[in-house]
Amino acid sequence: MGGKPRYQLNFGRFALALIVFAVGLAVLLRGAGALGGRFFPTADMSTASATSEPPARHVSAEEAAEALAGAVVTVDAGHGGFDVGAIGVSGSHEDAINLQVALQLQKVLEDAGATVVMTRTDEHAVAPTKDEDMARRRQIIENSHSDVVVSIHMNALENDNSTSGHIVYHLPGSTRGEALADAVDEGLAAQPEGLKGLGVRSEDLYILRSGTQPCILVECGFLSNPREEELLQTEAYQQALAHGIRDGIAAFLAESAE
Repeated sequence: MGGKPRYQLNFGRFALALIVFAVGLAVLLRGAGALGGRFFPTADMSTASATSEPPARHVSAEEAAEALAGAVVTVDAGHGGFDVGAIGVSGSHEDAINLQVALQLQKVLEDAGATVVMTRTDEHAVAPTKDEDMARRRQIIENSHSDVVVSIHMNALENDNSTSGHIVYHLPGSTRGEALADAVDEGLAAQPEGLKGLGVRSEDLYILRSGTQPCILVECGFLSNPREEELLQTEAYQQALAHGIRDGIAAFLAESAE
C-alpha cells in the first residue's frame, strides 16, 4: 500500500508536465510554421507560388474577341498526303491529328473575329514532294501578311512511351516569337482540362524561318505515349488545345497593342 500513493502522485505530475510540454510545443510549432511559410512553400502550395512565377491566366471569350477582331492568323497543319509524319503506338498518323487540331483552331479563331489563312484544309499535302511542300507552305505564310503564324504538330519518341506533354517552339533570337510562344504556353496551361506542358524551347526549324511575322510551332503531345495518343484523338482534347492556343495568341496581340 505504501508504494501506490507515490505511484499515483508521480503519474499526476508526469501527466501535468506532459500537458504543459504539449501546449508549449504547439505554440512553438505554430510560430515556426508562420515564419517558415514566408520562406519555404508548403506542400499544398501551387507550383507557380513555389517558383515565384505568376499563374497562367485564362482569357475570357470577350477578351479573346477584343484582341483577335481584325487579326490575321496563319495556321499550318503539318505534314499531309504522302508525308504522314509520326505514327502513334496504336497506328494513328500525325498528319490526320494535326489537321483536326488545326481545323478546331481555325474555328475558335474565326468565332473570335480573326481571319484565318490555312496552309491546308484536307488530308492532302500542299505539293507533290517534301521540298516543294515546304516551299509552298513558306510561300503561303509570306503572302498571308498575317499577324502571327502557328504550325501544328504531334511528337513521338523511339523506345520511350512515358514522356508526355506539349512543347512550344520559337526561332532562336526572335524576341516576338519567344513572346508568342510564352503566351501560347500559358494559354494551354490555363485550360481546365489540365493540359501538361514541357515548356518553351527555341530551335532553328524551316517553318519558323518563314515570313517576318512571329511564328511558333506547337508539338501538341506525344503519339508514342499510349494515354496521350488516345487523348489527342478525342474532340474534347483537340478543342482544349485549340482554345489554349487561341487564348495565347489573343494575349500576345493584346499586349503587343499596348
